[in-house]
Amino acid sequence: MKAFLRTKGLWTIVSGAEKRPDDSQADLQAKWDLRANKAAGQLYLSLSTEQRTHIDAVQDHPAQIWSTLDLSSLWQTLGTATVPFWMERLPLWSNLRLQ
Repeated sequence: MKAFLRTKGLWTIVSGAEKRPDDSQADLQAKWDLRANKAAGQLYLSLSTEQRTHIDAVQDHPAQIWSTLDLSSLWQTLGTATVPFWMERLPLWSNLRLQ
């Protein structure tokens, strides 16, 4: 999904790197809003019906959708993942040694 959003020029909005222009730039705001809506729509359409329930409260905010999904998938996967899988992904694990 990240690669797809990059190809559409939407990733900087989803990642939070590109902020909405201030009120003095109405034309830039309108363009940013259009791109943000496209990004939110792409994220929403990529989800199953069950997954969409996780983003109901933030469905109009692509950066919040992304962070919500990132945390949601983290906790859903944690129960079934192996320790080496998480050692690669969580900085805390890198300091732990298995006995």
